[in-house]
Amino acid sequence: GDVVVRGLLPAGVAVTLGVGTSVAMALFWPPAGLALALCLLAAGVLAPWLAARGARTAEERGVAARARMSAVSLGVLDDAGPLAVSGRLPHELAALRAADAELARATDAGARPAALAAAVGQLAVGVAVLAALVTGVPAVQAGLLAPVELAVVVLTPLAAFEATSLLPAAAVQVQRSRAAAARVLALLDDAATPARARGAAPDAPVAATGPRGTTRTSVDDDGAPDPSEHGPVLVARGLACGWPGRGPAVEGVDLVLAPGARLAVAGPSGEGKTTLLLTLAGLLPPVAGTVTLDGVPLDRADRADVVRSVVVTGEDAHVFGTSVLENLRVARGDVTPEEATDALRRTGLGGWLAGLPEGLDTVLGSDARTVSGGERRRLLLARTLLSDAPLLLVDEPGEHLDPRTADAVLDELWHAPATREGTARGLVVVSHRLAPLAAADEVLWLTGGRVAARGTHAHLAAHVPGYGEAVRAEQRDQT
Repeated sequence: GDVVVRGLLPAGVAVTLGVGTSVAMALFWPPAGLALALCLLAAGVLAPWLAARGARTAEERGVAARARMSAVSLGVLDDAGPLAVSGRLPHELAALRAADAELARATDAGARPAALAAAVGQLAVGVAVLAALVTGVPAVQAGLLAPVELAVVVLTPLAAFEATSLLPAAAVQVQRSRAAAARVLALLDDAATPARARGAAPDAPVAATGPRGTTRTSVDDDGAPDPSEHGPVLVARGLACGWPGRGPAVEGVDLVLAPGARLAVAGPSGEGKTTLLLTLAGLLPPVAGTVTLDGVPLDRADRADVVRSVVVTGEDAHVFGTSVLENLRVARGDVTPEEATDALRRTGLGGWLAGLPEGLDTVLGSDARTVSGGERRRLLLARTLLSDAPLLLVDEPGEHLDPRTADAVLDELWHAPATREGTARGLVVVSHRLAPLAAADEVLWLTGGRVAARGTHAHLAAHVPGYGEAVRAEQRDQT
C-alpha cells in the first residue's frame, strides 16, 4: 500500500508535470525551458537517488539494530524475573544500550545523503529561476519576449518544483518497502524450508538451568549420577548467618544433615530461618563458624558437588513463563509426565492439575502470575521432590495454605521418596506450622537470634515456654 500511494504515484505525477511544464516553458522561451528541464532532472532524479542511498544505508545498518533493540526490550519487560534470577539482566541491558547506539549511528549515516538531497532540490529551484531571469530580461529588451511572458517564465518553476519536492520522500518509501518485502519473503521462504534442511537437530534435548533458589543434579560424562556410597553429609558448626554488610541474623547453629535425617527449624518471623537455609546451601557465606559437605567447606567445595547434593527451595525460587512440565524439569531435565503428575499429587496439587485446560502442557504466567501463592509454593515443592539431590532444604512449604492442607503437604514431605539411586532424603524444613513437626527427628527453636532450644516436638512443647505457647495458640486457632 505505501509503495503505491507514497512511492509510485508521486513519481508518476512528477514526471507528467515536469515534462508538461518544460514543454510549455520551451514554447514561451526555449533557453528557460531547457534550464527548467535540466533543473527538474536534478531535483527529480539526483535528489531522490541521494535520499534513497541514505535510506538504504540507514535501513541496512539500522534494521538489525532496531530488531535487536525491540527484541531485547520486550524480553527485559516480559521476563525481567527470569533474567534477574539467571544473572543475565545486566548483559541484556548492555545489549539494549549497544543496539540503541548502533541505531543512532545508522541514523546519522543516513542523514548526510538525505541532507544533500534536500540541498540539491532547493538549489535546482534557485538555478531554474535565475536562468529564467538571466536569459529572459535581455530577451524582453530585445523584443523577443513580452513582459507578461517573462513573469510566466520566472514564476512557473516555483510551481513545477512542488511535484519534485515529494520525490526524495517517495524514494525513501520505495527503499523501505523493498526492504520490508525482502524480510517478509525471507520469513515465508524459511517457513517453507524443512527444519532438517536448515541444519536443525530434531529432537535435540533442551538444557534446563536452575534459577536462584533451586539447584539441579548433574551427571558424569557417561550420564550416570555420582552420589557417594553412603550419601553426602552436611555439617554446620558454630554457624552464624547473615547478609553481607549486616550483623548476624542467627548464631550458634550446630546441625548434621545426612540422608534419612529429618530436621525442622521454627521460630518467630525475622529470626533468620531463611538466611540459615541459604547459608546451608552455600548461597550466602557464613558470618562465623563453618558449613562443610563431606568435610569440605562449602566455599571451597566444587560447586557441581554442592548442586548435586543439596537443593534449596525458598520463597523467591522462580516460576518460569512456560508449561507446568517444563517448570518441573528445572530440577531434572528428564522428568517424565508420570513423575511430574505424581510429584504434584504428593504436594496436594492433583486436583489443581486436573482442572488445568491443557494439563501439564498448560503455560504458566511469568513468575507465577497466573497461580495463587499456595499453588506456587507447592509447585516449587514438587520441583524439589523431583530433583536427585539427597539433601533438601525447604522454606515454609505450608505458607499461604489453610492448616489442613499445610499439614498434609508437610506430612508428604516428611515421607518424601528416595532418589532414583535409592538414597533416602535428608530434610531441613522451615515451618511456621508446628503440629506437623512431630514427625521430625529434631526441631531447632530460634528466638533472640540464637538456637534457644532443640529437641523433639513433644519435648519442646512440654518444656520450652515459647514453643509450647505457640503450639497451644495454633491449636486454639484450629478449633
